[in-house]
Amino acid sequence: MTRSEILAVLAHELGHWKKHHVFSRLLATYVFALGALYAAFLLSGAPGLPALVGLEAASFPARMVILAALGSLCLFPLTPLFSYWSRRHEWQADRFAVELYGRPADLANALMKLARENLSNLHPHPLYAAFYYSHPPMAERIRALRQSVAPAAAE
Repeated sequence: MTRSEILAVLAHELGHWKKHHVFSRLLATYVFALGALYAAFLLSGAPGLPALVGLEAASFPARMVILAALGSLCLFPLTPLFSYWSRRHEWQADRFAVELYGRPADLANALMKLARENLSNLHPHPLYAAFYYSHPPMAERIRALRQSVAPAAAE
């Protein structure tokens, strides 16, 4: 990347910091992990747990595997919510970068290079992207950046 593209990406990452995205995600992760561990503690000794997978009895490691499988099934419906939250943070960081650095074309060019190097799908199915993508599709981000008018663009 060119120097100005690197600065645009750095401004985007500073946006995550300035908007407290890092802190809020870490806090949510810790709270969620604490709740999951407490639930696992409570449920690990449940007598009916092995029966959920057709067993009469199960060792502690087997019970943890059963709980992990149940946990993933319970969390699956929340995937779009977490994905939306992450994409929202990405849009906010993009806007912050444009406001701070004032060169949306540089961020767009940097994103194009990243997309090319990472072999990104530029046009994923909208439902798939809404459900699973933690970042907005690159084509949407680049289009939004190219349409934005930065204060420094008049220079």
